[in-house]
Amino acid sequence: MPFKLRGMWLGFRKRAVAYSVGVLFFLLWSSGLGVVPLFDWDEVNFAECAREMRQTGEYLYAQIGFLPFWEKPPLFFWVQALSMSIWGENAFAARFPNAVISLFTLLTLYEVGRRWHGHAFGLAWLFLHGVSLLPSFYARSGLIDPLFNLFMLWALLAGTAALSAASFWYGVLYGLFAGLATLTKGPVGLLLPSLAILTLSLWQKRLSALLQLALGGALPYIGLVGGWIILLYLQGTGNLLKEFWAYQWRLFSTPDAGHKGPWYYHLVVLSVGMFPAAWWAFGARRLNALPIGGWALLMLTGWTILIFSIVQTKILHYSSLAYYGISYLGAWTWMERRGWVQKHGWLAVGVGSLLLGIVTVGVGFLMAQPTLWLHLVRDPFARAALQAKPLTWTGWEGWMGFLLLVGIGGAFVLRLGAWKRLILVGASLIGWETLALLSFAPRAEAYTQAPLRVFCEEKAAEKAPVWSLGFKSYIPYFYGRMAPEFSPRLTGGMESFQSLLLSGAVPFPVYFVSRVERYQGFVEKYGLEVIGREGGYVFLRGNPMRLEARGGKRE
Repeated sequence: MPFKLRGMWLGFRKRAVAYSVGVLFFLLWSSGLGVVPLFDWDEVNFAECAREMRQTGEYLYAQIGFLPFWEKPPLFFWVQALSMSIWGENAFAARFPNAVISLFTLLTLYEVGRRWHGHAFGLAWLFLHGVSLLPSFYARSGLIDPLFNLFMLWALLAGTAALSAASFWYGVLYGLFAGLATLTKGPVGLLLPSLAILTLSLWQKRLSALLQLALGGALPYIGLVGGWIILLYLQGTGNLLKEFWAYQWRLFSTPDAGHKGPWYYHLVVLSVGMFPAAWWAFGARRLNALPIGGWALLMLTGWTILIFSIVQTKILHYSSLAYYGISYLGAWTWMERRGWVQKHGWLAVGVGSLLLGIVTVGVGFLMAQPTLWLHLVRDPFARAALQAKPLTWTGWEGWMGFLLLVGIGGAFVLRLGAWKRLILVGASLIGWETLALLSFAPRAEAYTQAPLRVFCEEKAAEKAPVWSLGFKSYIPYFYGRMAPEFSPRLTGGMESFQSLLLSGAVPFPVYFVSRVERYQGFVEKYGLEVIGREGGYVFLRGNPMRLEARGGKRE
């Protein structure tokens, strides 16, 4: 075989191996996506936006309760709506896009790592990112961030290439991907990659290339985002932008919806959630040898952590863009400091895995012995949910913790090469996470929201509306299959729609759900009838006598 053909064949084989590993991750993430119902708030909220798009045919902006939803742009909901057109309006369809997006993410990391450092580095980066806890978790979710982050990563890579090659066309790609990120979640999709590119250009003294990038990027960005804004104004819904900006400022300046935390919140989240990659990233050295793209990625990571440490609203996935840089440093340490990994890195992984295993086993044991700790629970809703005992615990539900410990122990005991040990550790971790989610997520759902969800599903079959009182939930919308003809659109607002339902001025029964510590005031004020209790929820019905008094029909 000629030398050139042999090189091409070897390159194809290496790439095929990496792509096969990515597909294995995808298959693992895709399995069981529909086993657990969607969780309140965000998963149900976003799935409902996609469902309402399909119900109304309105794809220009998102809706909740068939009213404009100004918190998010529409692009991710387009993707979910497409998935629902294939798989149906269910949990699997809502989560499936992120499994696909996460596959593209892994392949992107491999290709970038291969070009910067070679095939082995790309494969290590792909693998470390895939087995780290939070990337694997979000690959199975129905949240926006995996797509949002991927667009920003692509924007950063295009912007870095534009600076390096002084290329106008890479600048066009930068604007395209930043525009798509903005249409996915908002202007942070432009802000974060732009801050990284600006910092890099100042450091590298490539201001003329930065100007060319800005000119090239402005065209597609304005075309995408500006075009969408113009369409909103032409349709008469331009006021959504004012509400959107007010919401963004509220997130920045106040702990919105009770999501508050200390300034170091995201440092803790990333240190724990990016295990094991983050624990190896601490050992990274010789960073002066990194390529310009590597530095751009670290600047993106730094800006992400800085910005969201300042932002007052603290939510787990806000810092998820930093995952790429952390797993990159973990792979760098793995490839460049094998001696450190052998002496310290594996010990850190062993200790972390031991803690995960103990916690997993301990949760199963403690849930089987509630008398040991239930007296410590003060929240009335949580206490009622736990006392209801919706399912039985044997104490062995955390058995996968033992499996993790056996796998990690084998990696230390057996005489394995560096790559085989990495594969065994990674397989043990992702196997543990998969089994733990399949075991504990349905049980968590049974306590936190299953009574509400089941009630809404039952009433949806009767085509009877359900509304939550005293707490916020999107479950009555999605699992109650809210119809556009009887929704907040009817009155033009959420509060006015609730007032209509409570007034009894509707010609059919209306059902309500409240919580054990909040329902009494509604019963006394509006004469609602208690028809059931389960867990921390109380189920109510509009008073039939009030309906009859207004000429409505009694049930």
